[in-house]
Amino acid sequence: MKMKEETAILLLAFALFIAIGQIATVNGSRILGIFPHFGYSHFKVYYPLLRALAERGHHVTVVTHIAALNETKPANYEELLLKGRETTNMITFADVLPHRTLYDILTEINFVHNEGQKACKRLYESVYVDKIFKRHERKPYDLVITEYFNTDCQLGIPYLLQLPVVGLSSCVLMPFHYDRIALPDFPSYVQSEFVGFPEVLKWHERLLNFLQMKLLKHIYRYRTNY
Repeated sequence: MKMKEETAILLLAFALFIAIGQIATVNGSRILGIFPHFGYSHFKVYYPLLRALAERGHHVTVVTHIAALNETKPANYEELLLKGRETTNMITFADVLPHRTLYDILTEINFVHNEGQKACKRLYESVYVDKIFKRHERKPYDLVITEYFNTDCQLGIPYLLQLPVVGLSSCVLMPFHYDRIALPDFPSYVQSEFVGFPEVLKWHERLLNFLQMKLLKHIYRYRTNY
């Protein structure tokens, strides 16, 4: 009987040892979100992801113009709110630029470019960039999440911090971002968002689609990101 009791105790101790060995300590990552664009409709796409990451235990710090879209947010979701630009919910070029000529497309990309440059200025003139670097020295971030839209100036931050980047887009991918992710583009029949013809392209529309696709890539590379 004594032998059986000792055996049972040993088996129980062994089972407890195995169970305890399966317990792992889980630490949430420190995630930095950088969203310098002022568009509410853009950030509305990203916020559910950022909030979900915080709810799952990650420490999320977000540089943005837009406050949390809920009255309450997780305690580990921090906002660094940019100033100097009124947020816009939605803007359409249907009334401003109703036609889709090459001139209109270049006018539109010039507007997008100028807004991107202003967003960069507001980001780097804020106190938050310096704050991010000081925090990273004390307790490093693990990941940067940002938007691929009308500027890449914010990518200088993860470059200097030597952090991986996750790029998101709230709209159809811009023509100048296809090459970045090695995504083939076929302007002969796949329309750019700047063209937006509702039907199958005619010959002259295919030509316009091709020209603007190639032009916008060079403009973004040699003007916006120069």
